[in-house]
Amino acid sequence: MGLMRTIRGDLLQLALDGAFDAIVHGCNCQ
Repeated sequence: MGLMRTIRGDLLQLALDGAFDAIVHGCNCQ
């Protein structure tokens, strides 16, 4: 159960990092 929580947390963090990068790059391009 702890492993699943860790994996889910990593995926969430990865998604948040990706979304943040997309927003930053999008603003820089404009």
